[in-house]
Amino acid sequence: MNRFAKIVALSLAAVALFACEAQDKVDTGGVIIVISDYDLEGLPAVMSASGDFPIVGSGDATLTVRSQARNANASTSQLMDVIIEGYEVRFTRGDTGSSLPPTLTEPVGGLVPVNGTMTQNGLILLRQDQFEYGPIRDMRLTGKDPETDSTVIRLVWHLKFYGHTISGERIETNTISFNLDVNP
Repeated sequence: MNRFAKIVALSLAAVALFACEAQDKVDTGGVIIVISDYDLEGLPAVMSASGDFPIVGSGDATLTVRSQARNANASTSQLMDVIIEGYEVRFTRGDTGSSLPPTLTEPVGGLVPVNGTMTQNGLILLRQDQFEYGPIRDMRLTGKDPETDSTVIRLVWHLKFYGHTISGERIETNTISFNLDVNP
């Protein structure tokens, strides 16, 4: 019986050792992803605080996310492909105010092959959360920004995509920014 237990233990150890070998594979230096091209003609530059939501860029507003190997001379593999999980829109003020809408995190599914691209059309940039809190709500209720006493709020949108490689490396794009003026 003791001999049987040793054989079983050795067999399990051998199976575990060989099973781990496939998981030890990693990409060869990683990738970076960037927002390489964007045409924001379909995005609003001015909006009303009493407008409809969600605010969606038209189909004419396109962004291209590009993946490239960190080491151009290294070999690449499918482990370096990037699974895009979503994008984030963070806000800052372009005027003297400090009140901000909450950050928008929007899920998006996509795959960017290593040294390839993915194009995204019609981005959602504001949802009800952004309308119901902070300066946009104040503008809608009072007709002005209580911090600046102005009838125009200058928000700056900061947009980035995030995801992970198939091998598990967390990754995000550069951030692009553009202005939005909110009036009553």
